[in-house]
Amino acid sequence: MEVVSQNATLPVAFSANDGADKRPDSAVQDADGLAALDEIRERLANDLRTEIAGMSLDNFLVRPKRRFVEKYAEAKAWSQLNADAQHELIEQVAGLPSAAADDDLVAKQFDLVVFRTELALFRVDPAFRGLKERIIEIASLLEVIPNVPWWRRKWL
Repeated sequence: MEVVSQNATLPVAFSANDGADKRPDSAVQDADGLAALDEIRERLANDLRTEIAGMSLDNFLVRPKRRFVEKYAEAKAWSQLNADAQHELIEQVAGLPSAAADDDLVAKQFDLVVFRTELALFRVDPAFRGLKERIIEIASLLEVIPNVPWWRRKWL
């Protein structure tokens, strides 16, 4: 599932895969994977809750959705999200303005370009060529940045 927030699409992980392979040799990997998934889910839920908590109830766009904003501004609402909660978040809360500071806006914009490129490739959309060229342009700009050593080791 994805939650759309001010032109950015955020994937939301709600539960671990219960059908994971439970062979004895993969039990440790499964435990590590589930712990990592739980950590990602918790960080994502906290980020989304912070964004919702930053929504002003005085805003004329937020006011009609007050009940949903107040509900999901509380940490308790994020402990278990069912299909109804997912629907409420997508239909009622996503896209509302928030005063929460977003320090990674440029990174999210790049992620959006990559996501659109993947969609264009999947859909065999002619826009793929232009999006691909944009990613190549951004990558070439990163080449000259001296404080990105991992980039130089991996790609040069």
